[in-house]
Amino acid sequence: MIFWLYRLKKKISRAVAQNREPKLLARGVALGLLLGLCPSGNLTSLSIALLIFCLHLNHALAALTAIATALVAPALDPVSHWVGLTILSDPPLFHLFQTAWNQPMLAWTDLNNTIVLGSFTIGLCLYYPVLRFSEHLFTKLSKENNAETESESEEIDDMRVMASEGDSQSQHSIANSTQTHGNSTTTRRTPTLTTKQEKTYATNEQARRTTSGENQENQENQQLQLLLKRLREQTKRRAS
Repeated sequence: MIFWLYRLKKKISRAVAQNREPKLLARGVALGLLLGLCPSGNLTSLSIALLIFCLHLNHALAALTAIATALVAPALDPVSHWVGLTILSDPPLFHLFQTAWNQPMLAWTDLNNTIVLGSFTIGLCLYYPVLRFSEHLFTKLSKENNAETESESEEIDDMRVMASEGDSQSQHSIANSTQTHGNSTTTRRTPTLTTKQEKTYATNEQARRTTSGENQENQENQQLQLLLKRLREQTKRRAS
């Protein structure tokens, strides 16, 4: 029993922490309160339990609320007895209840008992206020948890950006150091040209320029000759 209660508490804390559907959590609290207020061992409590299992809600929270309410419900027996006695002694309802108890199934509900009827009536009256209050409470908790998770995610993103900037700066500094080291090595390895080599390089460069100039002139002359031929052919055609 203790292990089962521990598992229920763990499921509820996990559901609240993960912000899963505050409406279902509130519905579980309201119906668990109704089940815990009604005394067990009758068709009324069994019907409420079957309704809880059939509906879409948080069953762990409903079970824990029912157990916690059942521990406190005996203290409310005087109030439940007064409410049930007031309803059963009402003259317009007396004949209705008298005919209902003669039915085969309704007699098993024990609603002719003042404590059972009073507890069921108090649970029905508290259902909607508890539902609205619990929904508001769980919605507020979910918003706070969402704000905390968003702030934590923003902090993690900022830390990632700072880490990436630090990595890029370190990579840039390493690249600069390797580049300067490479430049220094290349400057060390490049041999100095002597005056004789400079003269030969200059003469070769001049010869290359002269040959390129001659080639350009030859190409221009060939183009002019082609143009002259075309002009002569056109003049001959016009004359004929």
